Amino acid sequence: MCSPLVEHLEHLFVLDKPVTFIMPLKNEQAVEENSVSFTCQLSKPNQPVQWLKNGSTIKQSVKYKISSDGSNYTLTIPKATIQDAAEYKVQLGDIESSAKLIVSGENTNIVNFDVI
Repeated sequence: MCSPLVEHLEHLFVLDKPVTFIMPLKNEQAVEENSVSFTCQLSKPNQPVQWLKNGSTIKQSVKYKISSDGSNYTLTIPKATIQDAAEYKVQLGDIESSAKLIVSGENTNIVNFDVI
């Protein structure tokens, strides 16, 4: 006969830690027709993340390249246009990270308004 402690240990479950962002997305700036990428890092590899632009799902296409390498997840826009300026998000279940993309014309200077 097992002691009560042994009986309780038979039902012990180890729960995985929830996935978190180790490195969230950061705002990006690009010149029109140039490539720009958003990259984040999660605490676990091989997760089914979803990318969004202004709340709409982004799918792999000529316009958008979606890739992952271990726990790093990247969305690349090979040829940014003015219309790509938006808020981008990466989601996994209940967690998300977002960043903005600013795109300028080829002959326009990008001005950074961050306060030091």
